[in-house]
This record gives sequence, structure tokens and C-alpha cells, in this order.
Amino acid sequence: MNLIMDKTEKIGTGDSFNLSVVKYLVPQCKKNCRSACCRTALLYGMLLFSRGRTDELSSSLLDWLMTAAEKRGEVFVIEDFNRIDRRYFSCSECGRYFLCGVFLSSGSVGDPKRDYRLEITIPRDEDGGTALADDLEAYLREIDLLPLRHKPSKGAGAKNTVLYLRQAEKVEDFLNYIGASTPAFEALNIRIHKQYRNEANRITNCETSNIDRAVNAAQKQIRDIELLMESGKLADMDDGLRQTAQLRIENPFVSLQELASMHRPPITKSGVVHRLRKLSSAAKEL
Repeated sequence: MNLIMDKTEKIGTGDSFNLSVVKYLVPQCKKNCRSACCRTALLYGMLLFSRGRTDELSSSLLDWLMTAAEKRGEVFVIEDFNRIDRRYFSCSECGRYFLCGVFLSSGSVGDPKRDYRLEITIPRDEDGGTALADDLEAYLREIDLLPLRHKPSKGAGAKNTVLYLRQAEKVEDFLNYIGASTPAFEALNIRIHKQYRNEANRITNCETSNIDRAVNAAQKQIRDIELLMESGKLADMDDGLRQTAQLRIENPFVSLQELASMHRPPITKSGVVHRLRKLSSAAKEL
């Protein structure tokens, strides 16, 4: 397999969160992308959107993918750089790896401490059209990510189309979808802190120490539930514990009293505390 690459671009140090996402994804892809069809989808996404340009970290992943393809005796040729060919999506996971490749080659995400923004820069088609961007936007809408489109100004910027996400939940959903679960959880933690800090500013009689304890408790509860979900142990627990776990994941900012009222049927605050303690104890056993 022969591929001529432009000189590798070094990742800038200005966006530490974006760099941490890339550093997380590259080894995760090498570790978890086992099936040949998913590796092909990942390679397809990277090459289709990079147009021969890649960063230093992603270049190592490209080398790994192309070496693996060569060992299988495969010759990888992209016939149309202006459209997304879904024939490369052979299994249910191929789309995730394809989108991961797209992000690694042409995506970036802002630091959630400052601004929630994830964007993908798509090169214009060979005839100057936006068919490739249109296809990607359609795919993102199918998985309920609902991107916005930046209208480029005249000049050099007109060579690209930018799709972007601004809602914090959508940015986190995107990261989770492409396999960047740890950075997504970090972004969620930052959002929880922001939410509580804003609440503290609105409620002047709320002590900072109480907020910090509530934030830390909510983060620990969500972290314990995530561990139980990843291990598969949560699925074996009784309906009441699973309901409490699901409600806490979906409502990280609400109080224990509010969480109790969301149950069907409603339970007491002490009942919620008891269930969360049982979930925490189960997580400690992992």
C-alpha cells in the first residue's frame, strides 16, 4: 500500500484538552479496534477527511492501520473523495470507528473549562461543492448530534466547510460515541462544577463548602455507577437500584430530595441515600 503524506504537522500545545482526547483515542483504537471491517472504517475516515495531512499522534495510528492492511494483503483505494461510501460500514461498530477517524484527521474540541465547542473541518469537493460535508452532516443527524454549519467567508476560508457542536451534552455525546469516554467524563465533571458554581452565585446564602461536598458526592456517585455499568454488574442488580442509578446519571445536578421524587413510584430521600450507598459498596468490590 502506497500513500504519499504531507509533512507531519505537530499538535499545538495551546489546546490541552484537545491533545488529551487525541492521546486517549490513538492507543484505545489500537487496543480495541479488533475486527478488520472496523479497522478499514477507521482508516477510511482518516484518509477521506485528512487529504494526506495528519498530526504527529494520528500518523502513528495511520501507520499501524496500513501495516495491518498490508499484512492481510489488502489494497486500500478510495474511489470518490467527494462522498461518504457507506459500504465501508460493515458492522454496527464501523460507523463509530469511521467517525473517530474523521475526528482524528480533521476534528478539534475546545477546553470545556473555557468553551464548549467541537468542530470538524471538511475540505471542499474537487469541484468546489460541499457534498462530503453534506454527507457527514446527514450522518451526524442520524445519530442525533445535530451539528451546526459555519458559513465560510470569501477567500482562503472558502476552501473548507466547518461543522460544529456547541451544546455541552452534544459534545460529550460525540466523544462517547467515538470511544473517548474518559475525556467525555472529564468534560461532564467540569460541567457539574460550573453548574454548581453558577447556582452558588444565584443563591447567596448557600455556603461554598456545602456546594463542594455536593459536587464531590455527585461526582463519586456517577463514577461508581459508571464503573458498575462498564463491568456489567449493574445489569444484575434489582430494578430499584438500576432505576436510581439511571436517574442519577441523567440528572447529575439535582438534590437527593428531587431525585427521590423522580422515582416511579416516588421514594423518600433516605431511600435514595440507602440505594446510592449500596451502589457505592458494590463499586468498591470491583
